Amino acid sequence: MLYILGLGTLFLVGQLYAWYLLFHSGQKFQAHSAAYLYVISGMHAIHIIGGLIFLTYFYWKSRTTLNDFSTSLVYFTDPIAKYQLHLFGIYWHFLGIVWLYLLLFFVAFK
Repeated sequence: MLYILGLGTLFLVGQLYAWYLLFHSGQKFQAHSAAYLYVISGMHAIHIIGGLIFLTYFYWKSRTTLNDFSTSLVYFTDPIAKYQLHLFGIYWHFLGIVWLYLLLFFVAFK
């Protein structure tokens, strides 16, 4: 879980650096193609931030409440907790698929 937090944070740092390079190369918001790139990558960054917030919440919850066997047994048999973890997994997989699609799209139409 910490690897995912680290990779998500690294992605956001890389995204900020890419925006910095794009902005200082003369690609301002007035150009339609540059504005489109800023919006698409910005929306993805917002979703990554949301995912990192929930991942931090799940990590904190697991570190504080799942210290003994009986608590973890109750937590992982709770249908609501299982459903939350399932939805969170779908969310991260969706972000990964969108990222790969956008990467292939921008490489193909470079």
